[in-house]
Amino acid sequence: LLSVAGDYVNAYPRKDGGDSRPYARENMAAWSGFGNTLLWRPNCIRGFNCAIPHNCSRRIFNDIELFKANGTVGTDFDTMDEQWAIKGLTFYMTAKAHHNIDRLDYDALLDDYCAAFGAASGEVKEYFLSLERTTEAAADARCGIAGYIDFFDPAPFEAILERASGRAAGDAEVLRRIRFLRTGLEFAKRLKRNKAARDSGDPKYMS
Repeated sequence: LLSVAGDYVNAYPRKDGGDSRPYARENMAAWSGFGNTLLWRPNCIRGFNCAIPHNCSRRIFNDIELFKANGTVGTDFDTMDEQWAIKGLTFYMTAKAHHNIDRLDYDALLDDYCAAFGAASGEVKEYFLSLERTTEAAADARCGIAGYIDFFDPAPFEAILERASGRAAGDAEVLRRIRFLRTGLEFAKRLKRNKAARDSGDPKYMS
C-alpha cells in the first residue's frame, strides 16, 4: 500500500483546511489498521520547495521510527533535490532513521552530526535548532512557498555561523564545512532578491 502523505510545513494545505503536518500519521494509522505491511512513499523532504534553508528533520525522523514500529517495511522518498547545504541534516536524519540499529533518538544523532564541526559544534547545533524553530513558525503561519521566501531572514543565521567560524579558527576542515552551510544562506539571499525584483514589476529592476 502506498501513501504520498507527508507535508510538515503546511506548504500544501489540506482540502478540509486543517493542519497538514499530522496528516502522514493519520493516513498511515488508517492503512495500518488493516494489518497490512506498508510502503511509505512521501514527498515530505521537499519542505517549502524553495532554495532557502529549513529544518523539519525531527518530524521526519520521528515519523519514520513510528511507522517502522507499526508495519512499515520500506520507503520510497521523492524530492531528493540534492540541496545539501540547505537540507543536508534532513537527508542525514532520514538515512539514520532507516538504519538505526542502536535505537538512538533524534537529539543524540543531532549531537553526533554537530560533533563533526569540532569546537564549533555548539554554534552549529544552535543554527539547526534555530532553523527548526523558524520552520515551525512559518508552518504555523501557513506561509506557503512564496510566503516563506519573505518570512525567512538570513541575518540571524549568518550571525550564528559567524560565531561558529570564530570558534573554529585555525581548523581548516571545520571552516570549510561552515562555509558550505553558509552557501545555503547565500542561495536564500539571492532568491529573496529575485522575488523582490519580480514583485516590483519594474522591468529595469527585474533585469
